[in-house]
Amino acid sequence: MTDYVAEHFKSHPLKSHERVRPTLVCKDGTEISIQSSPNHYCTEGMSVECMFDYRPRGLRRYLRGGVWSYVPIYEVNRLIRRHGGNAK
Repeated sequence: MTDYVAEHFKSHPLKSHERVRPTLVCKDGTEISIQSSPNHYCTEGMSVECMFDYRPRGLRRYLRGGVWSYVPIYEVNRLIRRHGGNAK
């Protein structure tokens, strides 16, 4: 199974002055902002903070104030896979 989140983070490492990574675009055009840092609602290596261009089903329990917080990485990878993978 492809770890899209790890690939995205490896391709877009945060530099000291940056706070966010660029949006990941799926093959079907879906855009997902996937963030992980001390400034985000996440647990490094286990969960991430996301923002979507739509409301994905199955992730509602992670929605807090317009941001999907502490979303397990495996859930994000599964969602990206459902949208055809990373368009790169």
